Amino acid sequence: MFLTLISHLFLASPIHAQIYGINPTSPNNPPGPLSPLPHHTTCAPLLDDTDPPLFSPHEPWSFPPHCTPPGSKNQPKLCTFTVTSLRGDGGISLVTTPQVGAHLAHVLQDADIAWLEKQRGYPLAAAPDTPYVIKTAPKETSHDAKESKKKETKGLGVFAKRLIKEGEILMAEPPIMVRLTEQRYWKVRDVYQALSQASVRLPLREKEKLLGLSRSGKGYVVDDVLKTNVFHVTVQGVDHTGLYPLIARINHDCRPNAFVRYSPRTLVVEAVAYKDIQPGEEVSVSYLPLNLLTEQRTQLIKEWGFNCTCSLCTNPQLFKGSDKNRDRIQQILESLDHNENRTQAKVQAAVDEVEELVVKEGLAGQLGDFHGIIADIYLNVGDLKKARKYGKSAVKLLGHYAGVDNMRTDRAVAFLRELDALEARR
Repeated sequence: MFLTLISHLFLASPIHAQIYGINPTSPNNPPGPLSPLPHHTTCAPLLDDTDPPLFSPHEPWSFPPHCTPPGSKNQPKLCTFTVTSLRGDGGISLVTTPQVGAHLAHVLQDADIAWLEKQRGYPLAAAPDTPYVIKTAPKETSHDAKESKKKETKGLGVFAKRLIKEGEILMAEPPIMVRLTEQRYWKVRDVYQALSQASVRLPLREKEKLLGLSRSGKGYVVDDVLKTNVFHVTVQGVDHTGLYPLIARINHDCRPNAFVRYSPRTLVVEAVAYKDIQPGEEVSVSYLPLNLLTEQRTQLIKEWGFNCTCSLCTNPQLFKGSDKNRDRIQQILESLDHNENRTQAKVQAAVDEVEELVVKEGLAGQLGDFHGIIADIYLNVGDLKKARKYGKSAVKLLGHYAGVDNMRTDRAVAFLRELDALEARR
């Protein structure tokens, strides 16, 4: 499966250096702890296969980097970096540029994540009792008898062993492989060689996890596994994909009972209960943005090689009503682009209607983005009280559904800081 993040819907000026104590002159430095240590205020050296190990140690990497030739004069090398024990646990391989590798060196060296846990108010860890079991999912149901015969099961799935309460973290997993998304600048054989090195350098346990995942049976095995099972992530603002073997076992549903959130400062992805999940119930996430219409979902889901047979997609009465609601939400958002609709009364009416439709459609994961839009609109019409109200709500909701260190949440925090500055000048 290839999970995608929902794009942010509103913009604000970044103030990472003010909030997290970053050295703004060091582009390879990640947002660090609330009380940064010295190694968080210096730049990591760029490292590739031309650096003599004697004079430029390859730590924290377990091996010297393996690099392909540059794609062109204006493009960097593509390098494989591997750590065989990440924070005392499993290994991870990265296929990316030396610039991103330098950034990730800081991330991987920061074993103390208490600063992030303090910021979010709860541990970066799953429930200690493992409230799920991985087993073969039951037969898919479909209105198309021929299609049902072609595919008798959904393969492996994740099922609740006990009641999993709304908001409970049932999985928290670092990746075993991270790969740069844009690879057109390098020759295919060089990319495959980088992936081969990324695979063979992993510890045996991680290799077995990688090769045990489903694949389409087309092309190079490691590339095939990644295309079938990865999660879209950003590293230093650059698009990558990450392989999370446990979370990859969760099947898709267009009305899921769980969601995933990604921490760019630890690379960890969490699976979180969207609502109460009953014992024996299959855990599901959406592989797609939640607000898409049926036709859009149908086309995009084919990229994973299956037709969605969830309860929403297989019931014409349900998906027609759902499409109508989702289309109405989009119409309202588009109407707010016009100044004549930005009166206090019209904006509040739009808020009330969208929130009602969001609840009806189970789109709570996108409510934070919507509140961010509304906060900006209220700021533009001069209602600072309501701008702050919805700005605070955006920070809270995005912190929960996207993560406190997500770029969308950062922008919501930046909006409130700009609001503070504006009020201070008055």
